[in-house]
Amino acid sequence: MGKPVAEKFVNIVDDGTIPGLRGTINVDDEGNDSRKTVLVENGVLNSYMHDRISAQYYKVNPTGNGRRQSFRYNPIPRMRNTYMPAGPHDPEEILRSVKKGSTRRSSATARSASERATSRFTSRPGT
Repeated sequence: MGKPVAEKFVNIVDDGTIPGLRGTINVDDEGNDSRKTVLVENGVLNSYMHDRISAQYYKVNPTGNGRRQSFRYNPIPRMRNTYMPAGPHDPEEILRSVKKGSTRRSSATARSASERATSRFTSRPGT
């Protein structure tokens, strides 16, 4: 915490308060108010996503990320609307700099299977 983890222009946010998005919630599954949590600010690790248990361990306040996969599971820290705000670089400049790889403009869905430590993302080319 408080140490550089990325370039100085990198910011990462998890925000459960953006109207109309899938990860938007009024309160998490533990009754904590949803809020905007800045995870990385100017390249420096600023916060983790916390449920009540992790918040108690780290001696911080819950971030409103205590969510259940379903009623059968206990709440764990889970993403809401996680994104990187626009940085100082032009998107076309970034695309030109990629020599080999793939790009994605948006993600249709993101699913995590925490018991298997795997993730699945779905996207459509050009969207």
